[in-house]
Formats: sequence, C-alpha cells, structure tokens
Amino acid sequence: MFVIAGITGNTGAAAARALLAQGQPVRALLRDPSRLPGWAVGAEAFAAELTDAAALTRAFAGATAAYILVPTNPQVADPVRAYIDVALAVREAARAAGLPRLVFLSSVGAELATGNGPIRGLHLAEAILADAAPELVFLRPSAFQENWQSVWPVAATQGVLPSFAADSDALQPMTATADIGAEAARLLREAAPPRVVELAGPLTSVAQVAAAMAARLGRPVQVVQPPRAAWEGALQQAGLGAAYAAQVAEMNEAGNAGRLAFAGQPRQAPTPFAETLAAWPIPA
Repeated sequence: MFVIAGITGNTGAAAARALLAQGQPVRALLRDPSRLPGWAVGAEAFAAELTDAAALTRAFAGATAAYILVPTNPQVADPVRAYIDVALAVREAARAAGLPRLVFLSSVGAELATGNGPIRGLHLAEAILADAAPELVFLRPSAFQENWQSVWPVAATQGVLPSFAADSDALQPMTATADIGAEAARLLREAAPPRVVELAGPLTSVAQVAAAMAARLGRPVQVVQPPRAAWEGALQQAGLGAAYAAQVAEMNEAGNAGRLAFAGQPRQAPTPFAETLAAWPIPA
C-alpha cells in the first residue's frame, strides 16, 4: 500500500496515476474523501488532515511507503510555520506507524537555512523529518513549469509576461509537475534510493516561455520586468497574502543571485515547457 498526499493537485495526482497504472494499491489522503477524483479507480480514499498526527498514523498503518507534500496556502500569516506543522505531524505518525519509507516533496535550495523565502520552511521540515522513517527521500525539483500558469491569463489578454528574473534570456531548469509526480512514484518503489534526489527539468529562459506562449496564442507576448520595489505589491494583487508575497519576493532575489542551485548531479525530467503549456486552456 502506497499513501499519497495531494491526489487532487498536480504532483500527487501524477504519482497516484503512475502507481495505479502499475497495478499498485494506493491510499489517498483527503480532507474530504468524496473528492477522490473519478480517474482514481481502485484507490482508497482516506480522510486525514496533514497536521493530524492521529489520522496520519492510521493512514500509514501497514503502508509500504508514503509521498507527502505541504500544500501551498498563499494567505497564511506565517507560511514557514505551515511546513513545520505538517512535518511534526508526519514525523510523529510515521514513527508511531512504523512507516518503512517516506518520500517528501522539497525544493532546490532547501539546503539553505535562510534567504530562500518559503523554501526555508522546507529546510526546517527536512530537519524535523530526518529520523521519521528508516528510508527517507527528500525530492528537490527545480522551479515548477506550472508556476507560469498564474500569469498565463495576463499573457493571453494583455500580451505581456510579468517576470522577476534579472535576465530574461538566462537558462534555468523548469520542471513539469507531471515529471515530479512520476519521479515520486519511482522513489516510492526504487531499491535503496538516495536520501536527496534533485530533479531538473529542461533548461528554459523566460524569453522562451514568452515565445511559447506567443506561439500558442498567435500573438506577441512581451516580457515585462517590474522594479524590485513593485514586486510585493504585484504579488498581493495576484492574490498572495502579505507574508507570502514577501517570502516569494525573497525567493526570487535568491534565484537572481544564483543561490538556488543544485548541490549535486540532478536527475533529468523530460517534459518541455511547450508541452505543459499545451494543456492549459486559452483564457477568454
């Protein structure tokens, strides 16, 4: 039995799909079991909050491995605390249930203790989970390709692509969440996986993202780089709370400074950005 968090999201759905396609038993953690997706035929819906250690202990009982992630909540007053709360509950439950293997979704830059925005929460979560299970894997992908989905409507309706990148032509790895979920599914079953697995998507520049969007839309899309002083306000206008906006701004500063880099030799994720973009509906 494989326990999967986030089955209604991106990486959790991809991990569950891969396991179910292989005929593996899946137990999906859901706040509301009635929200089990229709495609998840054969999966067991299990009601549990990721901060509820007692419920997680029951979910982990008898499981071979679990894939856990911390859902993003851009409105919380203390984004870092959200990672800590999940990690504490997962650690308690995994130890109580004797969970053999835990795969935890982290991020590039999680080795940094400070100056990395919300990734600091993952740094602290990794430390808390260090003895949660006999086999522990921290999956650290590069930035998600799907992060661009939040500004896809702006590109479609206004022909501009807002970006905080200092150099729109600089290449950086961008990873599709489908590839992250597929890698998580592999790590749940892989013999003797390493403790840290870095995952890099195809090297892609912001200018290339804009070009792919332009090709899809059939109209020009221009990269627009707001001044640093405007970042947090722009993020709040996009729906982020003040605390999370400040941390996302710090994370982008770290990226521009080259601090969010892989420490070792990452595994390669294959999906190009244009393929991910092709699945997004064109906004009216």
